[in-house]
Amino acid sequence: MATLLTIFIAAALTCALGDESPNGVHLMAMQDLQKAVRVMWSLPETSLATAPSSTCQWGLHESQLSHSSQADAYTYTAGGFNGTLYDCVLNTSTYAPATTVYYSVGSATTRSDTFHYVTAPRVGGDVHAIHWADMGIQNPVATSEHVQAGAANDVQHANYTLIINAGDTSYADDYNLNVLDLPNAWVLDKYWQEVQGSAAFAPMALAPGNHEDQYEFAAHLNRTKMPAPIGSSGPLSRFYHSFDYGCVHFVSFSTEHDVSKGSEQWKFVQQDLQKASQNRDAVPWIVVYTHHPFYCSTSTEPGRCGSQMDHFLEAYEDMFHQYGVDVFTSGHNHCYERSYPVYKRQPVKTFHQPNATVYVVNGAAGDIEGTQNAWTADVAWRAYHNEEFYTGYSRMDATKTNLTWTYYDAKNSKVTDVWSLTK
Repeated sequence: MATLLTIFIAAALTCALGDESPNGVHLMAMQDLQKAVRVMWSLPETSLATAPSSTCQWGLHESQLSHSSQADAYTYTAGGFNGTLYDCVLNTSTYAPATTVYYSVGSATTRSDTFHYVTAPRVGGDVHAIHWADMGIQNPVATSEHVQAGAANDVQHANYTLIINAGDTSYADDYNLNVLDLPNAWVLDKYWQEVQGSAAFAPMALAPGNHEDQYEFAAHLNRTKMPAPIGSSGPLSRFYHSFDYGCVHFVSFSTEHDVSKGSEQWKFVQQDLQKASQNRDAVPWIVVYTHHPFYCSTSTEPGRCGSQMDHFLEAYEDMFHQYGVDVFTSGHNHCYERSYPVYKRQPVKTFHQPNATVYVVNGAAGDIEGTQNAWTADVAWRAYHNEEFYTGYSRMDATKTNLTWTYYDAKNSKVTDVWSLTK
């Protein structure tokens, strides 16, 4: 008992003195990733009242972080969070595209390690991105450990410079038991700590999932910040965004909110895709990502792959076809499958200028609810599906004329699906 009391007092004194190390450092995508990137972190055990003033420092050499900016400190209380969050922007507008930038964060007395990332490629340049969805913290049911390790290796050692996260970040609400309303902010702290190996080294762009809607999306809105579209002031503007990155235009919106024809989000997507379709010479590919799938065939989720699928396609499939969306990727179902290029459920069995969209479900990153492998038989538009229980994620490599998608079984360290679109 005396030993436990000593540890508790020591921990309390450490936090009171503001010596807690930055936790869960992660980069967030901004409107123009050649010019700036957002970095966020937390001090889970340090109250805002005692939180130290902190900065971001960055530069072109690990030993010479010559630029500095003040971090904003703030907090929120949902899920029993009692700590401090930090938000800081690195201004890289004077750097060339695809430049390696080194940075660290923290206070005058306690700073993070020095991390590095690569600024966005030139307009039209090659893109190397990884994609996951439905990633929880490491757990005994379907652990995310293998995906986290693979993603960290890809980002730190294999030239992947962007992360796309299609939602259900951490599964904190599964550790809350709802009716008991147990504190679960610790799950978010642990999640961002676990993905720091990738998310501190490449900016992440993400969409909210259904597991983020607890406490009115408080964790999503406070721990992540995607750029609101320029000029947008609608009530949902924090939930949709778009940006160019090299040769790819990315568009995202929230399937946890109103997506019906004529809605705020529908109008944003329509206007954005119209503009992007007119910029094909410079940025030839269009990739849309949300949490809910628009084409899927898992038999364990008949509603998702039935009436919900019909609802989404009724609102967006014609729009995607009109403006030439190349790839739509999602999660929600804890599996991997992808379609042929498809329109109105009719597959186009060519990947060279198909004039139809490939739909990917990529939700097997690993979480406490497990993975799925039960399927509807004989689906004409389905090109591939995983028939085993395992966790994995995807890699996307794009040039102006070729977009290659690879699905990686992280648990068994093997590639199980590869396909390419060509122009």
